[in-house]
Amino acid sequence: MNKNHSFFNSIVARSFSLILLVLCIFNPFQMTAQDAVNKSFYKVISYGEKIDFGKIEKGVTWTISFQDTGITNMYLNDEAINSYVFKKSGTYAIQFNDATSHLNEECSHAAFPKSLLIKVSPIKMTFDTSKVKFSEPLAVGRDCQGIIVSIPVLFEVENLGATSIAIPDFNVAGVGSNIIAKSVQKKVVCKNGIQMLTYNLSGTASSQAYLMFDFTDINNQAQTYNYNQLVK
Repeated sequence: MNKNHSFFNSIVARSFSLILLVLCIFNPFQMTAQDAVNKSFYKVISYGEKIDFGKIEKGVTWTISFQDTGITNMYLNDEAINSYVFKKSGTYAIQFNDATSHLNEECSHAAFPKSLLIKVSPIKMTFDTSKVKFSEPLAVGRDCQGIIVSIPVLFEVENLGATSIAIPDFNVAGVGSNIIAKSVQKKVVCKNGIQMLTYNLSGTASSQAYLMFDFTDINNQAQTYNYNQLVK
């Protein structure tokens, strides 16, 4: 390969890398840094929560290690994993081992990887869906722009001072719905206690339907509120 050809290949490679960089910067649908981090974990939860792994057969063992210290702190059998409370925030590694042969019958539990990483957040958000309020009722074909939804949220923070966090937007689910709920506050100072969060709606419901509002916490976990009447 001559020098001119090598130089041309080098220019092409650099140009391609530059194009990819520009696309990442200006693509409105790009994955956020938080999304990228969360993708590397089997599950992201808040401290004090459990994980439901479903029905687990006899012969399965679990080893839980707290990666922040490298200490193995629990050995569990079978469905005992479903009752384990992740009391402290940080990163946990769970080793899954299935000692059964399954020669005579099929395995009924999920196919877990041998090692699972769990991210436990130091912040917990509990949406009080019994106290959701709308500034105006929803109706089929009506532009929701300007309608405000408010909901009280209990923040529980583990060993942190006042911390600013971003409040995620979310889509409203339902047949014919293209409604989006965007956080008015965008960011709030997270501290123990109840705060009122508000969302500005946009979009329309094009057909009669029951709508579901999936209020989303900082771990991208949804807490669902069912709109209390048929939108028509």
